[in-house]
Amino acid sequence: MIACVHFPWFGAAVARAGLPDTGDAPLIAADYRHGRGRVAVCDAAAAALGAAPGMPLPRARALVPEAQVVLWSPGAARRAGEALLGRLSTFSQYVEWTAGDAQHGTALLDLGRLLPDAGRRIAAQLLEVGAAAGLNAQVGLAAAPIPALAAAISAPPGGVPLIHAARPAAFL
Repeated sequence: MIACVHFPWFGAAVARAGLPDTGDAPLIAADYRHGRGRVAVCDAAAAALGAAPGMPLPRARALVPEAQVVLWSPGAARRAGEALLGRLSTFSQYVEWTAGDAQHGTALLDLGRLLPDAGRRIAAQLLEVGAAAGLNAQVGLAAAPIPALAAAISAPPGGVPLIHAARPAAFL
């Protein structure tokens, strides 16, 4: 069984860590490494108003003028991902961080052969790991990585979809 743990808005949570509490103000983390500022990551509030990674910072500020803009730290994101992997490795000797971008984080864990009830118990513990790290987490279980990822992304808060090995195409 493969467990996929998806951390939506991972980059924004990393960028917000250590900042003074700004309430519900949208957050944009800017990257200036290639000249003019670009949005590296944003939170859900900024995304709902039109901000997106890769967007020029002046355009994002025009769309979300109330946003708090901070400097993006790829090193902080890497360290946060490594810390999560360390916590997740207590559940499996095979854990892979599959974040293709900094906006969201995703980890795949090979849980071996488990009965569905045991998988759901472990998934509940994985949700607790995310909460302990100050992150929202979504968990999906399946026999293969792609259906597990789809299940995790579509999981309701606190829910853990389990995709039966014989029916991944029906779910997808």
